[in-house]
Amino acid sequence: MICSVCKETFELLISAARASPKGPDARHHKSLESFQSSLEQKCYVCTGVWDSLDAGQRKNWEEEWMKSTGEGEDPSPVSLASIAVTPPARPGSQDYTICLRLYMPPKPIVDYLPLISQAFFLLKPPTAQSSSRMKRLRKLFSGRDEKSESALTRPVLGLTTTASSLDLAKSWVSSCVAHHPQCNISVNHGNWVPTRLLYFTAGTVQLIETKKTKPTTTYMTLTHRWGFADEEMMLNRRTYPSLIGGIPISSMPKLFQEVMTVALHLDVNYIWIDALCIFQDKDDQTDWQTEAGQMQKVYANSFCNISAADATSCSDTLFSQPRNIKEEILPQTIYLSIPSSSSSSSSSFPSSLSPTFTTSTTSQTSSRLLSSILNHHSIPKSPYIAMNRPKIKFEPFTLINLSLWTHQVSHALVNTRAWVLQERVLAPRILHFGRRQLFWECRCSEACEAFPLGDLPSQMTRGEESGVKLTRSLCSRPRLQDQDNSNDLSTYLAWHLLIQTYTKTSLSFPSDKLIAISGLAKLFQSLAKRDDYVAGLWRPWLEGELLWVNASPQYFGANATTKRPEIYRAPSWSWASIDGPLSTGTPMKGQDHGSKIRVEDVQLSYLTEDMTGAVTGGQLRLRGTLFETELVRVSCTDGMVGWTVKLEGVHVLDEKVLPAPASLNPRVCLDVMQENFERENGDGLLFSMVARTGESVGGHMYMLLFKLVDRQKGVFQRLGIILVAGDVIKRRVLEVERGFDKPRLPCVELHDDGQHTIMVI
Repeated sequence: MICSVCKETFELLISAARASPKGPDARHHKSLESFQSSLEQKCYVCTGVWDSLDAGQRKNWEEEWMKSTGEGEDPSPVSLASIAVTPPARPGSQDYTICLRLYMPPKPIVDYLPLISQAFFLLKPPTAQSSSRMKRLRKLFSGRDEKSESALTRPVLGLTTTASSLDLAKSWVSSCVAHHPQCNISVNHGNWVPTRLLYFTAGTVQLIETKKTKPTTTYMTLTHRWGFADEEMMLNRRTYPSLIGGIPISSMPKLFQEVMTVALHLDVNYIWIDALCIFQDKDDQTDWQTEAGQMQKVYANSFCNISAADATSCSDTLFSQPRNIKEEILPQTIYLSIPSSSSSSSSSFPSSLSPTFTTSTTSQTSSRLLSSILNHHSIPKSPYIAMNRPKIKFEPFTLINLSLWTHQVSHALVNTRAWVLQERVLAPRILHFGRRQLFWECRCSEACEAFPLGDLPSQMTRGEESGVKLTRSLCSRPRLQDQDNSNDLSTYLAWHLLIQTYTKTSLSFPSDKLIAISGLAKLFQSLAKRDDYVAGLWRPWLEGELLWVNASPQYFGANATTKRPEIYRAPSWSWASIDGPLSTGTPMKGQDHGSKIRVEDVQLSYLTEDMTGAVTGGQLRLRGTLFETELVRVSCTDGMVGWTVKLEGVHVLDEKVLPAPASLNPRVCLDVMQENFERENGDGLLFSMVARTGESVGGHMYMLLFKLVDRQKGVFQRLGIILVAGDVIKRRVLEVERGFDKPRLPCVELHDDGQHTIMVI
């Protein structure tokens, strides 16, 4: 179902796109009431972007817009949503990419609407291939219920717990087992099984110790959110006797009961659930520490993983709410009244279609509007485009939600947990029980109820899924144990993509930062045939990997989201030392790619014998050219605060750029926000070192920013990264020299070439 607001906006935008080479934008819903009405009608498009928000974000968004008041005829002088269309990329194509964006109300001091979420859709004419696909789908769906008409030609109401959905899941699993040898490759090999498993039949469930009772078939695993877990349903010294003796399945939490139902439907009688297969006693972490080090094997050797994607706790349901498959799940067919391509000009709007600005803004403001909304970040408060055109003819289009996978799998509630990333990557097969439908992925394919044949558009699983997909493909390589991938950059690229995803997730216990990804570290040790893993980084590429950058929405000010945990977790040079999103450094060896630093030595101490797990201390000997540095505070036009630098007393700021944090040059990207550096500047505690020159055209120069910890021993702590853009400013930095009359800088060793070796902790 497509609401009238979306349909009319599509008609306007496609008309404009055919008449202009640039993709136009238009305001969408003008009021909260209009948007809510479309949600109640279960509009395929509006629901698609609404699914990108969790319950808390939805509530906050609605409350903010209810408080927001505007002037004029509209409930608000701005649109709370906008739609942009990207014209076809290939000549002759009629495929349009649609972007629907939701905004928060404007702030008093800022002349734009903050973007809160967006969803992408593909609008394409039907083809012979898509018609053939529909026939195959009709056959597939009608085969589920021979007494009724095709599921695609009538509304189908039900839960994902219906037999037909589970039969579809079973068909995906069976097809994978029969036709995907890559998915049967074990990265560990052998007949390894976890220490404990749950064995269940139709009525009872029993914990077994696999050393004493060998499982007779394969096992499954569960990925879920604990929520406020019931201690009665956790393994501990008190519950162990009853679980070993066996208990009724009906006494288990709802989620666990439903998971066992799914497993039985797939002919599997064993499952591994962390809460029930690892001792959870708070006063004795011995078993937990041992089992946490084996997570890679647990998931990698499982038959299939069940992901409770949208369940908030083990008391919640695994299955989605009732839905109309035809109207809400499947790609929609929509008929639009738009001019044919032959009747529109390729260079300008026909007079009847020309967009008109409904405000009396200046041409400069209008230009700012177009520039702003085309960059997909924000729209100004007041101007918008309203296009009027006659209805000419109806054209059929298929509308596909390209953000389906991103919103219901990548951003699913369960995938916000840090532990879950390695569970998802390591398992050879996964069934995601999402908010609205069932999803499938293995090392060779993806599918969902909207695309049960596995023919998802390629755009649907790009972007944030790249790290997961690349790693899965690496795991599927035949004869993995015989390959030498030590210099294979794709292996390290996959790691970097996964880390960028991992740092966006959260942990109940911050101390688990390295432990929760140790299974992936072991996997990559196997893939790369290396064991030189150092606190989240890799020794061969360390010169580049040290250059990770805080990737918060803003590097400074109130929006900065990174923080450093109170209890030591990792050395400051490791990304694992902070909580928050980041961009990883580029793999770089020694003096390659303009590198100006060299790691001479790395030393770490560990909590246990597991060298991929928690660390208790670490230091790095780093050689490069050290500069005495001051941070200069800059008040920016958007109310934020930024920092630039003085090197050896020389201010190297590019004064031509706009005074905004993101455009300052040089730009200081602090690992953790700090209000001022008066004490550090006054005491001469700040230093920096050029790490990479960025010799490629347009490449950034990277400088490491340090704070002095011990002047006598030359010990420093990392504070962040300084980014320098433009050849002129980069040359200005490289030309800075320290006078001979100045005292020696603190270091471990001063070399004849003027470089310094320092210790970073």
